[in-house]
Amino acid sequence: MAFNGELFEIFSRLPAKSVFKLASVAKSCDEFSSEDLFVKKQSRNMVHEKDSAFFMQQSSYQMFMGVPEFHVMPGEENSSGVSNKSLDFLKKFGRLLGSSNGLVCCRKASGKPVDNELFICNPATQRWLSIPDPWRFQDPKPVLNVVFQCNTGPSDEFPSDYFLMVLQPTEFWSSDLMCKIYSSAERIWQDRGLINFGARRILFESLVYQKGVFYFLSDWFPSVVKESRFYWPYIVAFDPKEGTSSFLQIPKTARKNDFLDTNLNMGIFKWGQGNQESICLVMLSKGVFTVWALEQKKSGSWRRISKVRARAMRMAESDPKIAGFTVINGDSLLVATEKRVYRYGLASHWRWKRAEKVCSHRCGGSVLFYPYSNTLRPCGDGATPVPE
Repeated sequence: MAFNGELFEIFSRLPAKSVFKLASVAKSCDEFSSEDLFVKKQSRNMVHEKDSAFFMQQSSYQMFMGVPEFHVMPGEENSSGVSNKSLDFLKKFGRLLGSSNGLVCCRKASGKPVDNELFICNPATQRWLSIPDPWRFQDPKPVLNVVFQCNTGPSDEFPSDYFLMVLQPTEFWSSDLMCKIYSSAERIWQDRGLINFGARRILFESLVYQKGVFYFLSDWFPSVVKESRFYWPYIVAFDPKEGTSSFLQIPKTARKNDFLDTNLNMGIFKWGQGNQESICLVMLSKGVFTVWALEQKKSGSWRRISKVRARAMRMAESDPKIAGFTVINGDSLLVATEKRVYRYGLASHWRWKRAEKVCSHRCGGSVLFYPYSNTLRPCGDGATPVPE
């Protein structure tokens, strides 16, 4: 390699945008920026950095155009970003389903040049890869329940560089979902049998991956008989290696809310960093955000972190209409109103808390967030430049 160990380590800690800037003026950087060892190191190093940006799109039927928007967190404008070419490609042809370590998984929202239903794209490197369909589709095409996660640990957690799974019901109101996992090496889908997800509908747009386990949140509409153990909303913990699932109850105090309220909203997200990483539940009910962190998985114990009225967050709107929310970097609440996005710190002292405007948006009154990390991670063998 045309560089020593110190330069390798320093450059591998830079976001992709900064690496490309260096490559444009330094030949040595241009030579090693595409080498497999450097790309893998840079992708892994970005796991330990805070997500510097996010995608957001309108929450609507999966087959409709999502028209994703890309926004950078305050203070990260010079070090994080993606090309307009990649953004135009995603806006024209894709609807985001997941984001992990610099890659986004999308479902096609229009015809050619995207032939298959699913594809993976790295917006920073301007590369994309079409994924074979998991089965033969017939019109009307069904919603695809997709789980997407890259290898991000010190050792490879998945046989392939990323984990891609689809889950589909076998019959109406069945508690079991048929599971298929994609093998990128063989470019085929493998049947993994049925997985029990309980009696409620699972919200696949609200999932968390932590320490080898995927967590999914159920819906909360009171459609289950009171005698059922699934009467209250719950969280499914799925171990992909073992192929087993277990169930966590939401906090007892969360069950006191009115689940008939059409404005009630919930989501689960990553909480904390490093060894302290856990999951959190965020509930918006009657204009109040409440956040709980899971303290012990075995006992199912939760700790309340924050409770704040949306109007008390001091956003620009006097009576904000909340369009969506997420937790980014394990400590900040991103809140979208109908026109703006704000960041609200969950870890700082309450006297210093004030919602900080991040950006304006045009996604409407119901949105989904996808945190983004600026990496060089490859899409896989056969990836090609995004078309014009």
